[in-house]
Amino acid sequence: MSKKTWQKMLSMILAAIMVLSLVACGQPANSKTTEAPEQSTKAPEQQTPEATDAPTEAEPELTYPLDTDIEITWWSQGDIKYKSKFTSADESPFHIGLAKNTGVKINWKFPQDGTSSSQAYNLLWTEEKVENLPHIIHYNHNAADIEMLIEDGVVWDLTEYLPKYAPDYWEYVQSDPTFKAATKTASGKYFWFLGGCEDWYNVTYMGPVVRKDWLDECGLQVPTTIEEFENMLVKFKEKYGAVYTAAKAFGLASGSGAFADKAATWYVDDNGVVQFANTTPEFKAHLETMRRWYELGILDRDLFTNSAKSVRTKAVNGLTGAAYVPSSNFRNFLIDEETTGANWIGIPNLVDKNGDVTWLQTRKSLMGSKGCIITKAASEEELIVALKLLNYAYTKEGFMYWNFGDQGVSYTLDAEGKVQWTDLITKDEAGAETAYKYYTSSGPMIQAKEQIELLNKGKSHEAILAWIENGEVANKHYMPYVVFTDAESAAYTDPFSNITDYVAECVQKFILGEMSFDEWDNYCKTLSGMGLEACRQARQAAYDRWADAAYGE
Repeated sequence: MSKKTWQKMLSMILAAIMVLSLVACGQPANSKTTEAPEQSTKAPEQQTPEATDAPTEAEPELTYPLDTDIEITWWSQGDIKYKSKFTSADESPFHIGLAKNTGVKINWKFPQDGTSSSQAYNLLWTEEKVENLPHIIHYNHNAADIEMLIEDGVVWDLTEYLPKYAPDYWEYVQSDPTFKAATKTASGKYFWFLGGCEDWYNVTYMGPVVRKDWLDECGLQVPTTIEEFENMLVKFKEKYGAVYTAAKAFGLASGSGAFADKAATWYVDDNGVVQFANTTPEFKAHLETMRRWYELGILDRDLFTNSAKSVRTKAVNGLTGAAYVPSSNFRNFLIDEETTGANWIGIPNLVDKNGDVTWLQTRKSLMGSKGCIITKAASEEELIVALKLLNYAYTKEGFMYWNFGDQGVSYTLDAEGKVQWTDLITKDEAGAETAYKYYTSSGPMIQAKEQIELLNKGKSHEAILAWIENGEVANKHYMPYVVFTDAESAAYTDPFSNITDYVAECVQKFILGEMSFDEWDNYCKTLSGMGLEACRQARQAAYDRWADAAYGE
């Protein structure tokens, strides 16, 4: 790697240098190669997108498995790693099947045990020779860093190659303006394979739940407003000694119109102006509500230290009748009903008054935050194979494989064409919720709505439908995934990291009474002095480019 690249990447690898004595640089653990036996399957025919950024036509007759002896090295953080049941990728059904179906030998590399994904990722860039890098790197890449690496000849610019060698992915990207904008650098270069989700059902995985049996015993209706919810909590405290609890999020703030929960949050107003939620009057009102609940004793004293496990334990022991939980934890609540006799239900996100629409959502959009770049460790011939390998996930066959495994092995289709897990999944001793992951994966792919529906039946399914009601409205105000220029990234990253920490600290102190609301103005001034407006301007510039790329003529 050149001196220019090394200097520009120095800030990114400082954290990694601190752990060099603990891990072997450039030697990720558990590297294995999965062989690809022959198979003959043709990818579905593609329709040419109405409008694209590149004139190159798709390569005709792209079929899988590929007829190639080229081996591709693929590095990934935990998302695509083999599950703990296996000792390597060549024991993992998903990894074996991916090589078989695509016809590509894949040399998998994953972070060293005990090394965080960010440390391992940073260590990759300490390689001074480009040829020592993996061909494919899967991570939540910073587009400004990748732009620089493209300019310096370290990472491939995919713009001219995608239409021809990854036609299914190209069609997918061109079909959605938000994906199209998120897959480019600030200068317009296509740089990665970005994954996503098929439906709002996939991304709305957290929401409020209450004990319906307690509502009935107290003569209460299902609450829809914050006032009704507070009245319910008071009754639950008086009758059952129970409190409102949560772990990672509170699930209330946007009910007060703040478009934030407890984390530092950007949003876009109706005029397309980027705003910081955590200094708004609405966010202050949200914190005042939480503070009042804390004083009334209806808010869990362990709110800032809870884990999903501790929240479940409180539900089992009748210490809570209302919680804000992920769907996975709610499914555990429903399992526990067999012994507790409770009747839990999901309810819509709360609003100030009936008729309002909350902005609260679990995730920002249908797009994922991680994707695959291709480094110039790959020759052009290897690049083409890597493109076709990654393209597979966006074919009809690849979509089904990444989501459900091989038909007839891990799943079948019923008379209505619906996916059903086979006994291999449903009768596995680990349980279906774990076993299906042996044959599927997340990553640079589109997660099927049907995969999540298989996990959520009955009341769990109904809960997600309740949480999803406001999805389209919320999405209009979310800060989308935007691409910074190198200068914007440099101006934004460090100041906002400090801002995030300060907001988290003060949110806790405001709720617990360790800071008075008389200090609110000083809190806002402190954030301003930390460079909040400069961060907002960087976000605004990036958002304006995103809007032009997504919706501009």
